[in-house]
Amino acid sequence: MNVEQTELKPGTLIPDFHLVSAGGGCVHPSGYHDRKNLVLLFAGNLVDDELTRRFLLDLARHYPELVQENAEVLAVIRGSEQDAGQIKDKAGFPFPVLADTEGKAHLAAGASIAPGGRPYPAVFITDRFNEISAIYRTSQGEPLPTIREILSHLLFIETQCPE
Repeated sequence: MNVEQTELKPGTLIPDFHLVSAGGGCVHPSGYHDRKNLVLLFAGNLVDDELTRRFLLDLARHYPELVQENAEVLAVIRGSEQDAGQIKDKAGFPFPVLADTEGKAHLAAGASIAPGGRPYPAVFITDRFNEISAIYRTSQGEPLPTIREILSHLLFIETQCPE
């Protein structure tokens, strides 16, 4: 994957990174093109971050509501395929947990790096054409979005593109 850090903002397309899922398959945003809106969490080293873990558990708890809004959640961690598998299995997440072994997807998403080299968590919400609708970057002082905010964005997307 040849990616560079880019300035992503609403209205631009999410980079089409290819990552290995906890189950061993290759997952990429364009694989959902024309089919699903996406909620992408770039979790960094989520094992170090309690707020990110709680956010993922909240996403899992509300996953049926997200699916009802024609969305898929992709959780991208900075770690190995084995790390992704352990996280997914331990928590029983119903959505894909993807391994960003070299940090290139985090870089492509414009993730800022915290002291100690850990990427700050960030959330991107895209429509089914991979156009970014909303961005939450915790490094810019923003909290992670609430489930209500995510569902509100997804509902807006669906009303704009109901076909």
